[in-house]
Amino acid sequence: MNRRTPILLSCLFVLTSRLALASPPSPDAVHADRLVHQAAALAERGHLIEARETLMPVALGAAPPAGSPNAAVYAEAARMFAEVGARIPRLRIAVDPPGLGARLVITIDGEALPPGAERLPVPVDPGRHVIVVTSPGMMAQTDVLDAVEGREQPIAVHLRRAAPVAPVTPVPPVTAVSPVAVVASPAVRPDAAMPPLAAQPAPPAPAIPVATFAAPAGEADRAERLAAAQRARFSVGRFFLESLGSAVVGSLASYGTYKASCGDQPCLSGSLGGLGVNVVVTPLTVWGLGKATGGDGGLGWAFVGGLAAFSGYSAGTTDPMLPLVIGVVLMPFTSALLYELSSNTNARNVLGPNASIGPTFVPLAGPSNAPVGAIGGLGGRF
Repeated sequence: MNRRTPILLSCLFVLTSRLALASPPSPDAVHADRLVHQAAALAERGHLIEARETLMPVALGAAPPAGSPNAAVYAEAARMFAEVGARIPRLRIAVDPPGLGARLVITIDGEALPPGAERLPVPVDPGRHVIVVTSPGMMAQTDVLDAVEGREQPIAVHLRRAAPVAPVTPVPPVTAVSPVAVVASPAVRPDAAMPPLAAQPAPPAPAIPVATFAAPAGEADRAERLAAAQRARFSVGRFFLESLGSAVVGSLASYGTYKASCGDQPCLSGSLGGLGVNVVVTPLTVWGLGKATGGDGGLGWAFVGGLAAFSGYSAGTTDPMLPLVIGVVLMPFTSALLYELSSNTNARNVLGPNASIGPTFVPLAGPSNAPVGAIGGLGGRF
């Protein structure tokens, strides 16, 4: 070995080190970037739980140093992990009677929860979910709930004991057919042929009792009633639809009545007829639009709301037409408001004893018990 050998070896070592430093990024960083994009797509579609599980290996794993070019990917994963976790809705299920323990079975959208889930908030994706709670000896309870992002929503479940099932009567065994005894007649010779013997009929088999089982009925109907009650709660969008739709229909009906009665000439009878038609058609339109869009309010409350628009403008005005004009303008909104409040009250009667607001109507009587007016307002129930 001459003196050039160590120098060549040193140059080869330096060249190999530089090639190693210039190698492409590690597969872990590429995989982390792909997981971040996959989790973002899942979160955008509303699959928050799956998105959080996708980010967990990156967000909770060992991050590269701060100066590394891959540090931004891991920082974005940690930020998205915290943001998605804060958006996930949670359900807290309270079961009555308590103390059922491992005998309690809870399913959300058909997927069973582990034992003890009623003591902890259960994470779910946003949207509508069907919760079924049951236990041996109890009737299954079904609830329908819309989970909202970032909220923890309580669910109160009251289990009732199931009706006893009729016992099954054991079926008695079928007895075998007894053999036929053959008796030789003394008048018949031993070598003579025996006449054929008729077989005795087998005894009839005993009737097998059929046991009927009383299955818990009404669970599907209850789920449908709960879903209908959720749709019947007070809706701002439905309120404006009822108000604007009834205003258009009532105005057209009133104008058509006036034109049919008076033509192009002004007349009092046509004006009064158009006003009467508007007072009748507007609440009917509010009630029809509300029913068609999931409301459950009363037709009477729609009429009470329509008439209430004319109650506050009967005194203190110099122009006699001004109260009628203001009443006609406000009638679609007051009729839709009382319809929505009565619909919300009916929905709360089905959903449970939660806080609710409903319309109240108290008639007023004069000294001789003759009706002189009425007081309308809102009543609360907590």
